[in-house]
Amino acid sequence: MLRYKHLIFALVFFCVFSLLSTSCLRRSSKPSNYYNLMGAVTHQKGAFSPVEVGSIHLRSDEIIDRKHYSGNKTTLLWGLFSYTDY
Repeated sequence: MLRYKHLIFALVFFCVFSLLSTSCLRRSSKPSNYYNLMGAVTHQKGAFSPVEVGSIHLRSDEIIDRKHYSGNKTTLLWGLFSYTDY
């Protein structure tokens, strides 16, 4: 029984290590305006794009009154929650 626990632990460790070493979690050497963390968190600089239908949307002007907006868009949990600064 103990041997199977070690085997399962090694398999899980290998899967997690493989996932963390993939390119979807690393930043590229050249700067980008789009960041994606396996779809769970995405951030676009200067997006000014429409928010998906069915997303719970929070705008920066609902929180604080500003004059200059960055145009950034951040989504969480594959688009379920969206925060926009435009």
